[in-house]
Amino acid sequence: MEPTEALSERRRRIIEDHGQWVGYNLDLGPGGYTIGRGQVGLAERMLQQITQIVADHAGTLAGLRVLDLGSHEGGYSIALAQQGALVTSVESRSAHIAKARFAADALRIGDKITVIQDDIRNVDVDRFGEFDVVLCLGVLYHLEAHDAAALCQHMRAMCRFAVIRTAVALRNAGRVRIGDHVYRGLVYDENPGTQPGASIDNPSSFFFTQASLLNLLADSGFTSVTQVVQPHIGESERMAGTTTVVAFSGEQLEPTFLPEISRLPAARVKERRLPEGLTKVAHPQQGWVWRLRDRATGEFARMTFSKRKQLDH
Repeated sequence: MEPTEALSERRRRIIEDHGQWVGYNLDLGPGGYTIGRGQVGLAERMLQQITQIVADHAGTLAGLRVLDLGSHEGGYSIALAQQGALVTSVESRSAHIAKARFAADALRIGDKITVIQDDIRNVDVDRFGEFDVVLCLGVLYHLEAHDAAALCQHMRAMCRFAVIRTAVALRNAGRVRIGDHVYRGLVYDENPGTQPGASIDNPSSFFFTQASLLNLLADSGFTSVTQVVQPHIGESERMAGTTTVVAFSGEQLEPTFLPEISRLPAARVKERRLPEGLTKVAHPQQGWVWRLRDRATGEFARMTFSKRKQLDH
């Protein structure tokens, strides 16, 4: 059987056993397209975005060691491996694994991708080792709060930086205590086994609010976190309650310019009670409405570079 015919037959068997591809449309060359020629949507734009983000932050993709958690049908793993990265994919569902391995073989990059069937809750540095980058895309919010916190700690120990895309709660209806800290968010019903894309087995998961997510990452040991705004995806503007961040596992620098600052407790992100912008100070040149509001509320007087506190000696 010719190689192209063998690929077609293998693809046919995978679809027969596991159903059509639903995640990402990939051009597999002789293997055809995973979904169809010329079909592009939000998922494919996100592949492009994440690949660029990783390349920009890592400096190069050639030889970059990447861990892809909950890798689904392997779209991100394949996109990065095509650029020279060495990817370990962790996925629990056999149907997704079969499709990811087929795509890697069709593109002849199977030597750059290792697909492991496992639960991401089992991932830690002792079992999997260290990586340059960890991808945690669309899976953190499918975990219960304590499992999500544990995963963040493990990611911190395993990589230089992590790219995290997750849902965030738009209201802080619930709270959970993890260690010495309380986090706010929303309990979400998963319905595993009946809802496509749900968790493996936990009946509910926890959406952290934006503030609690940032505090959790800081509490896990990440030294800085940036929010992704470029590359921009226009379709994502209509999706409230999602965020993509890059969390860095750096070395905590001492403030040598003023060592006393190290005695201050680490600042925590406050939960918002009002929409963003209503509680922020505006530059006076933004107009008289903002100047009047800030003077009436005293906000501008409370927030200037001339306001300093005396540290106790």
